[in-house]
Amino acid sequence: MSLLQKFLLAVQFIGVWAVLRTILYALYRDWMNRGYKPVTDPCARPGTVQGFEATPRGGIFRFENGITLEVHFLAPDIVRTTWTPGKLPTPYALSQAALDETLSPISPEAYLATRKDSEVWIFSTPALTLTFHSTGTLEYRSPDGELLKCEDSPTRAGEGWTQTFNLQPSEHIYGLGERTAGLNLRGGRYRFWNSDPAGSYGPGTDPVYVSVPVWIGRHVGGSYLTFYENSWEGEVAFEGKGELGGTVGTEGNSQISFVGGALRSYFIPGELPHLTRRFSDLTGRAPLPPRWVLGFHQSRWGYMNEGDIRRVVKGFRERDLPLAAIHLDIDYMRGFRVFTVDQTRFPDLGKLAGDLSAQGVKVVTIIDPGVKVDGDFDVYREGLEGGMFCGSHEFPQAPLSSVEGRELG
Repeated sequence: MSLLQKFLLAVQFIGVWAVLRTILYALYRDWMNRGYKPVTDPCARPGTVQGFEATPRGGIFRFENGITLEVHFLAPDIVRTTWTPGKLPTPYALSQAALDETLSPISPEAYLATRKDSEVWIFSTPALTLTFHSTGTLEYRSPDGELLKCEDSPTRAGEGWTQTFNLQPSEHIYGLGERTAGLNLRGGRYRFWNSDPAGSYGPGTDPVYVSVPVWIGRHVGGSYLTFYENSWEGEVAFEGKGELGGTVGTEGNSQISFVGGALRSYFIPGELPHLTRRFSDLTGRAPLPPRWVLGFHQSRWGYMNEGDIRRVVKGFRERDLPLAAIHLDIDYMRGFRVFTVDQTRFPDLGKLAGDLSAQGVKVVTIIDPGVKVDGDFDVYREGLEGGMFCGSHEFPQAPLSSVEGRELG
């Protein structure tokens, strides 16, 4: 489809003024992004270890360049490493106290042993051995001594971090959220930056909707999960192409980087069921959804009033088609104001939902993150007064924009 055809199709769907607003906002966004240039500051390595402070759950290493590394065992099978300086992540899931209590009910003194051998510090539990070399290298090994992962000391440039690590020749990599690559991500480069490609993407397009810096590595020596707790823009490159029939050893360097924040990661050894269970211990678990969410859902924009909804549901029944839920896009709102209902077009949304529920059909309403710029709109005023909107250095409050081609400001 040519660019002109895409433009005409968009005009047909949402109208010429909405298309023009969308184009203008995209140009404005790109102009803003050009103000944030890549970091050109010189890279700094940690240097030599200047001191070590033992803690009940690990220890803190201090380096000559003002860099610190904290090793913290949350449980015998979960270790967290944090390189600073850099802003620590906000614990959106569980607090530190909740993590310590949830992940390991026993005291760390009962499972963690720490010893120093020349220029090497060794932290060992019944499930994992972490070896720290004075050069900054970290080795993660299974209880029987198999090397699971090896990380080099990171480098810091400006506010960002870059770290290289070795993959085993036989290693396969799985994860990173939604990707358009194959199941095994080995040999690819991937961004941590969510993007809405509007359906126009294919194999190899990156990034797309969901990017999460977590992956499972599996090779003949064992398997593990690594999760980088960093919400800044980042990138990871997995070098080479693993074959599970290979041997244990080291191969070329792979690399992960973030443009800001502390370099914090979690390492969990074990097989897949154990890894997914322990990862959900860190993030928290979603409640079990009701059975109807697994049914057929009718979801699209353009249902302008209650009559449209009732006619669609009736049409499904007349054609003996299954229907578990119908979704309302932002057209049900009062002038696209989030958290509102247009009482003219949807005079009693509660009754509509009740009537359809009696027929076995649930009503789902969209909640958009865009808040209409309107001084008489209480949600907008509250967000403005509380400084709750996303902004930039030039515009501390959110710049005027559009959502799905609808004008919000």
